[in-house]
Amino acid sequence: MRRWLTMIVLGATFASTGAAAQPMGGGMRGGSFGPEPGMMLPMLIRKVGLSDTQRQQVRTILNAHRPRFQTLFPQLRDAQQALEARLVSTDPVKAEDLAPQIQRVADLRKQVLQEGIAVAIEVRGVLSPEQLAHASDLHTQMGALREQMHKLMGEPPMEDAGD
Repeated sequence: MRRWLTMIVLGATFASTGAAAQPMGGGMRGGSFGPEPGMMLPMLIRKVGLSDTQRQQVRTILNAHRPRFQTLFPQLRDAQQALEARLVSTDPVKAEDLAPQIQRVADLRKQVLQEGIAVAIEVRGVLSPEQLAHASDLHTQMGALREQMHKLMGEPPMEDAGD
């Protein structure tokens, strides 16, 4: 039972963070909806043919935002772990008891998303109109692939509640 509850908690806590946990292009995360807005651009820019100058500009942008992410990610992880621990503890708990922890997780997720959007906007400023068009085409293709995968695989199965 505890394992089942932990899976539900983990799924609920991480479902909305998706790629936010790795906004620097650490891979496709997130549920069937894919990465959050602003989080896919770093993955796309790898394929749009950056010049050496553009590559350096993007590196400068990422380096400028890195300290903020290095601050936010551990805070978000700790807040999520505290919420999970409270949910799987043997102590009685009600939704209103968790409100402050839920708000903390939500606030941190919002900050991570905002920082990711700031990075994406700055990176967009480095790209030419042709590169932006190519990134848009790639984004459309990736969406079609996600939809195909969803049709092939269907919804992920729920773990047996008897665990």
